[in-house]
Amino acid sequence: MMKFKENARCMMNGKEAKGNLKINLLIRHKEINPIHNTSNNYREQDGVGLHFRSIMLDSAYNKRIKNFTVCIFDDYLN
Repeated sequence: MMKFKENARCMMNGKEAKGNLKINLLIRHKEINPIHNTSNNYREQDGVGLHFRSIMLDSAYNKRIKNFTVCIFDDYLN
């Protein structure tokens, strides 16, 4: 993940994204238990559903990313 981050920074010539708002893209609107406290069976059945149901896009970004595809990389390691 760190290598990916460094490669992305190089592709952008070491600059931050244009117009960077300096706020989180996603906010957690519902508290959840840490995923490592759940059973393997539950994680296999639900996948990332638990996390997707507990986060939402920060409204500051609504217009900025409209009609764009956004890919989010999580740093969770199994």
